[in-house]
Amino acid sequence: MPNGLHRAMQRICKLPLLMPSNRQEYPQWHAYFKEVYDEPVSRWLNLNEFTWFYWSVPIQNLSLHFGSESFGTSCFAWTGSYRGHPEYILGDLGFFVYRRKASTNYLQKRRLEVIRTCKPLTLFGNTVPPDMSLGTVWFYHAIGSGVFLDVDSISASGMFTVAKDRRALTKECNLTSFKFDVDWEFLVKNDISILAITEAFGWMMVPRTEVILRYDPHLPGCCNYPGFSKGFLNHRPCNCSNTSGFIGCRSGRRQQ
Repeated sequence: MPNGLHRAMQRICKLPLLMPSNRQEYPQWHAYFKEVYDEPVSRWLNLNEFTWFYWSVPIQNLSLHFGSESFGTSCFAWTGSYRGHPEYILGDLGFFVYRRKASTNYLQKRRLEVIRTCKPLTLFGNTVPPDMSLGTVWFYHAIGSGVFLDVDSISASGMFTVAKDRRALTKECNLTSFKFDVDWEFLVKNDISILAITEAFGWMMVPRTEVILRYDPHLPGCCNYPGFSKGFLNHRPCNCSNTSGFIGCRSGRRQQ
């Protein structure tokens, strides 16, 4: 994580709009986009919709907030504040951007851009694997990661369900209650293959969207689950790789 971060919130709120015709005006942003998606900008693109950036992003003097903080403002950069938690570990790779806007209609999305770490976690003083129970794998919805889950291929084995937070799972979605958190048994009982929690922990800290995928409990590991693709417009298969503890579709500078 870079040192010497300073206030520059306007740089996150007012990023360039990219299009093929302004490549000379914004060469660093075009190069960054190609690095992430392995293809050039081929149509109008709004960087102000991105919720994740790698540290190679061409932004200077960044103001960084932390995941334990709660703000009424929008478009600020943040990373995890609790050492050992996944948001903190992902801070080695890049940072999130919180953007307050109308709720996304996740059920109409055919691809979800995600990110996750495969490193062991430290939660509440205990070291646990990144998949706390066999048969589930957790992601953050992160527009700008360059790694996509193909919803159609995954949801063929069960429902794609969306809830605002954990409390809404039983109250609004009428799902079978669970004792502690979402696990394989809970997903199977409710015939869920993908669960999106759109404002996880939003009542006490920076909201983040979690995406939980159900997969074969006999296949533990970082990349032993289906449905990955890459490419912004030119969709291509993604052979998931675990490089230095982070998922990706290829090896690269940001994953080293």
